[in-house]
Amino acid sequence: MAKTGERMLERGKSPEAILLIVRGTVRVTGNEGVLGDLVAGHLVGSALLLTGTPSGVDAVAIEPVRALRWEVETLERYLNANPEVRIVLQRHLVRDLGGKLVSYVRGAA
Repeated sequence: MAKTGERMLERGKSPEAILLIVRGTVRVTGNEGVLGDLVAGHLVGSALLLTGTPSGVDAVAIEPVRALRWEVETLERYLNANPEVRIVLQRHLVRDLGGKLVSYVRGAA
């Protein structure tokens, strides 16, 4: 459970965990301001899991958040040992990112 104001991602830092939001809202901000809100069903840190790069955004809980949490190191070890699961997870991550991109573009229009 994350409290209001708790930082889920910090710009310039690599995430320790990937989160699947079950309840609550996480606001994502970048240099240009608010990029959008993540809600139940969205993944926090999905792009970072695919790229392995530090975060380019901040993500902060704007209300209490309940989420499933996977430690990046543990998840990487599991995926390295189970490449077939990695392929399925990557498909889900791409869908998640695509949905976020569509939402962002619609909001910017």
